[in-house]
Amino acid sequence: MQRELLVTLPDKGVRPSDAELVQRSLCEDDGDAFGELVERYKGMVMAQALHIVREYHAAEDAAQETFVKAYRSLSSLERPEAFAGWLSSIARNTAVTAASAKKHASLEAAVGEDDAPRDILPPGETGDPEVLSLRRETVSRVLAAVDELPPAYRSTVFLKYLKGYTCAEIAEATGEKIGVTTSRLTRANAVLREKLADIAKEGWR
Repeated sequence: MQRELLVTLPDKGVRPSDAELVQRSLCEDDGDAFGELVERYKGMVMAQALHIVREYHAAEDAAQETFVKAYRSLSSLERPEAFAGWLSSIARNTAVTAASAKKHASLEAAVGEDDAPRDILPPGETGDPEVLSLRRETVSRVLAAVDELPPAYRSTVFLKYLKGYTCAEIAEATGEKIGVTTSRLTRANAVLREKLADIAKEGWR
């Protein structure tokens, strides 16, 4: 009686794990492996960027920068199986930085207009040249003070006051609990009030 020969074929339906793709990218310098990671997570990264930046082309740039940073830093990832969370953190930080830079530029261009962030600027009549000059100086001082904050505080302040996010939206975008966001914003405000005490006396709300 002829014995039946059993041949086990690889299951083409099983996708390699993130850890496998990371290892292949590092050990074999396999560009296709990292490309598969990009395909796997490009939707997630773009969604995070768009949620924070809220402008499609700027979000595309932030998403692309995220993957460039991830590729260059891949060797620093201690737990390859945690790639998704690690990438998500890079995506959030990159998008927040992009949103901050975008709003920083637009605020400087539009200072004195009605849409200036009223929560951190004293009230004033925008038609008066002296008031406009004062408001420009105020904006410069506020932005300089914000830039001196620790990165986590700075990102929260930019999203709250310059992007108009609620604390709940900030928490969702950064993946933190709302209590952490609220506490961080309170501490950041205290630091800014101390740095800008004279502005606060004139009308910081």
